[in-house]
Amino acid sequence: MSMDNQYTHLMNINDICKMLKIKRCTLWRWRKDGNFPKPIEIPGSGLMWRSSCIEKWISDLESKSQRY
Repeated sequence: MSMDNQYTHLMNINDICKMLKIKRCTLWRWRKDGNFPKPIEIPGSGLMWRSSCIEKWISDLESKSQRY
């Protein structure tokens, strides 16, 4: 397994908010409500999310919206 497949890109809250065009308070509300993937805590870096988890979350939202 190559390193690219073994490890995914990590995103911080600023990366995610910029990508989704949302405010930090929106992201925290989604987390509180259980509507957003859980982060991992990286010592010295704070909370981070795997980009693959965020991409899957977006894909799942797209799938749900296409059912309606």
